[in-house]
Formats: sequence, C-alpha cells, structure tokens
Amino acid sequence: MYCNYCDAEFIVAPLSRSVYETPWETEPTEKVFCDENCEEDYLYGGDYSYFTCESCEREICSQNPENGWHIQYRDRGDGTVLCLQCYKKEIKANGVSLETLRQGIIPGMFLNTEELIDEGWEEVSIEYVSEEQNVKNILQKVLTLDKEGYICIIDYERLSICGSEGTITLYKRRK
Repeated sequence: MYCNYCDAEFIVAPLSRSVYETPWETEPTEKVFCDENCEEDYLYGGDYSYFTCESCEREICSQNPENGWHIQYRDRGDGTVLCLQCYKKEIKANGVSLETLRQGIIPGMFLNTEELIDEGWEEVSIEYVSEEQNVKNILQKVLTLDKEGYICIIDYERLSICGSEGTITLYKRRK
C-alpha cells in the first residue's frame, strides 16, 4: 500500500480518508496517507484540493481533471460552499439568489434542458451576457417574474472560462 501523497510504502495505512472525486458519485474513494502532513497537503494544498459541502457534508475534490478541471462547488455568496449536486437541488427548489444577481453575478450552472422541461420549467429567454448592463437586464426580468409568482433558474449554455461572457437561458416555474 502506498501513501496517496508521497508514495511511501507501508503495510497498514496509519490514516485513511473517504472522499468523493465528483459531486455525482454515490460511493466514496478511500485515500491513504502515511502521516497527518501528507493527508493535509494532499487534501487541502495540492492540485486536487478537497472541500466539505455544507449541505451533504461530503469531502469532494474541488476541481477534477476527469471533467476538464471544472470547479465542482458554488459559493452562495455568503461564504456557504455547496457541491454542484446540492447547489443544483437548491436552485431548483428556491430559484436563483436575487441578492447574488444584485451583486452583478449571474448565479446558475450547466443544466439538462430536457430534465428542466420535464420538471415543469418554462423557458423565458436566451440572453447573451458580456457587460454589466446584461446582468441588470436579467435581474430586472427575474424581479418582475418574482412579483408575478415565479422562481427562476439560469442555465449556462456557453460561457467563457472565466464566465465573463456567453449565453444563458432563463427559466421560470410557479412558486
């Protein structure tokens, strides 16, 4: 058996940790370490840093090379960190955060269009976002729909790596 961090060989793992490589996994992967320093460096300091989802309480890889190093968590804007699976459940249940939109951030994620339609979500509009004004326009639409009794979610269709421009789809569903 070898340490996941330094490759030291040992017979019995002095330390082991159950972690998830993606938010979508149902079974954890066991990581073994020769000491606490290797465990700490591997889980919180390396290329594959892990975080603890504040909803499901699983330790999940922050960015995994198997999905193109896509970030596997979202910060609600208040410091609460959720894995993508829990974030998806949350926005489908409550809609996007109006406060986050007011801050000029478009809260959403890449979603499955067929799944959304099957769950009763209705497409409102497809928007190209690139400037602050676009965010204000989306905020205005979401606020109007909120007053009309809808919650909204945002599906990222095509976004640049840093998320500064691209195409999103706005969906609504009755509260």
